Amino acid sequence: MSITNLCKNKSSYGEDIIREIKKIKSNEQGKIIDQAIIDLKDFNFNGTSLDFYENLLSIFIASQKEIYLVDELQNVFELANSFMKYCRYNDYDEINEPYLIIFNSMAHLQEDKAERGYIRRLIEAGFNSEKILIVGSRNMGDDEIIYAREKRIKLIGMNQIYSNIEDTCDIIMEYVNGKEKKVLLCLDMNIIDPAFAPGVTDLHAGGISSRDIIYFVQRLNRLKNLKGISLSGIDIEKDKKNDLVTIKLGAKIIAEFL
Repeated sequence: MSITNLCKNKSSYGEDIIREIKKIKSNEQGKIIDQAIIDLKDFNFNGTSLDFYENLLSIFIASQKEIYLVDELQNVFELANSFMKYCRYNDYDEINEPYLIIFNSMAHLQEDKAERGYIRRLIEAGFNSEKILIVGSRNMGDDEIIYAREKRIKLIGMNQIYSNIEDTCDIIMEYVNGKEKKVLLCLDMNIIDPAFAPGVTDLHAGGISSRDIIYFVQRLNRLKNLKGISLSGIDIEKDKKNDLVTIKLGAKIIAEFL
């Protein structure tokens, strides 16, 4: 497994998180972290939008499972859109559709063309809304709730998570499990409570703990059909004021996938 830097801003957090990953000797499964494979591949943003998609498609085709570091939600959209096209390139049909699991404090279903509505834009681009699962959203607007119901988007809120976190994780895994399915996991660090991840772009109180996100990650990593993981939402300048706590947590999350 390799790590691709989808951060357009070269002064973003990519190198910082790699530096922290290299300090981790083993993950909680007892697996020794092979330092030789911890290398950040810079993505080529040059060229046309078609070149952008083709570059992402080539990664999906070549890699069994890839980790992507992202600094802009627009690039999460591009990644998920390319993932959908990759699945179509590989004999896309009803029983082999892409599945998207999103951990985010915001649903991003607003009716606009900006980043705040990127999941809605993804559905408009052709992603099957019934194959989208949004976990941990805790600030949805009325229009987003109505849209999610109309499109039959699966939502798992904070109340459901903490009614029984193990059962919740079982529901998620059963929803996407199956060798005929392909899964992209998009994890925004704002899913975590600011007490544990203060260096994020959008601070929303009442999130999950650092221990609980690691539990989710460890369980989801068992999915044989997990094709890619994106990590987003880190504001490196904020995090520098907090001793890089969020970067360190992000590094630990990635280490659990290695």
